[in-house]
Amino acid sequence: MTGEDLPVRKEQRHRVVAGSVVEEGRIRIEAQRVGSDTTTARVANFIQSSLESRSDTQRMADELADKRVWFTLITGGLVYAVTRDLTRLQSVFWWIIPAPSSWVHPWRSSPVCTAPPPTGY
Repeated sequence: MTGEDLPVRKEQRHRVVAGSVVEEGRIRIEAQRVGSDTTTARVANFIQSSLESRSDTQRMADELADKRVWFTLITGGLVYAVTRDLTRLQSVFWWIIPAPSSWVHPWRSSPVCTAPPPTGY
């Protein structure tokens, strides 16, 4: 935790942290902080609270993703209702599902356009 890359000499009454290594001699320690008072426990609490809370941006992205699912299902349903063609239904899902960038640049993520053009063109 201290970030020391070389051994540091400690004398009597000096403080040590958990994970300290005795290279020479003996050591007698008195635990001053235990349980939830330790640095490790504070770091763990910070990580836990950050995992439980969501930012406004993350919340908005989740809402947009939920809307996108419904848009995809409705669009696929309409395409299938009009054409009764499973291949066209698959193409709707292939065009919309791959990445959010497909909404802005559908040709970049569309599997139809990923192959190089035939020779001679």
